[in-house]
Amino acid sequence: MKVNEVINNNNLKISVIIPTFNEEKHIGKLIESLLNQTYLPDEIIISDAGSSDQTLNIISNYSKKNKFIKIIKRKGICRGSGRNEGIFNAKNDLLALIDSGMIPDKDWLHSFSIHLKTKKSYDVIFGSVSFFVNKGIEKSYASTFMDKRKKLNYIDTSVASMLIRKEIWRKVGRFPESQDGSYIVEDLDFIKKINDSKSYKIHESKARVYWIMDFNILKIIKRYYEYSIGSLKAGYFGKWHKGLIRNIIALIFLFIASVKFSSYFLFIILILFLMKSYSYLKLSKWFVEEGVFSKIIYLFQTSFIFLIIDISSFVGIIRWLFLGSPKVKN
Repeated sequence: MKVNEVINNNNLKISVIIPTFNEEKHIGKLIESLLNQTYLPDEIIISDAGSSDQTLNIISNYSKKNKFIKIIKRKGICRGSGRNEGIFNAKNDLLALIDSGMIPDKDWLHSFSIHLKTKKSYDVIFGSVSFFVNKGIEKSYASTFMDKRKKLNYIDTSVASMLIRKEIWRKVGRFPESQDGSYIVEDLDFIKKINDSKSYKIHESKARVYWIMDFNILKIIKRYYEYSIGSLKAGYFGKWHKGLIRNIIALIFLFIASVKFSSYFLFIILILFLMKSYSYLKLSKWFVEEGVFSKIIYLFQTSFIFLIIDISSFVGIIRWLFLGSPKVKN
């Protein structure tokens, strides 16, 4: 059966939910990709947090031509409130979530719909998040998000590519929201709620979206500084920060040893970062197919990015402690 035949014979209606804030650079590409899906959405709801750039104008131009594209100007400024407002206003039970910096594969919704036509009534379907890169440094940055533990070159569990029934969103307690707009890893918390519930879920890697990688050192520093504080607020110390603190302590000792005993200890620090980078890069087909010289460049680039990430994250820990170790209030 061809894709178009599936569409014509399928009366399942899906609402796509997108939170936005100053996304003029990518929102047009995302909307175009959704309008060109092999399985068209019944409605697209864009929940905006008061963008000050051209985001709303771009969306308005599309909504004038496509009445099923709806704009919600929400009061909450965090991503959790954006998703909650969008879902609350959706008219359909089936909800496809995606972030504004993503581009879905043309069969993204179709890959979800296949599982909805079976006898099994899935509550949640996790798609996958791959990476859209233009430059070599963006490839290095993308590699830091790969799932080394599962040996995957993509993210297989993310709210940036998932389909969920509205009743399950209500059942697990919606997305957490922060009053001041700070990042509180609401995505991880919501996924945890789903995993802790008795929801019937499945993973479908073919329901893929591509994260547009935008390499900017200042943005990376800000991202991981805020991500570190948000994770600690949400109680995720054990998942990430234990290993980070252990690594930072080891680096401090090696640095002190290099000052007091021998500069060779600095070489050990470099080797450790290169080994860490290789453990992620080797998951990528493009890296495996590169020549020796290019691989060396990618190893050093990725090590530099990991250094930035670790330092930014550690500063986030210090900041969180000075704030009095606050926790998220449900």
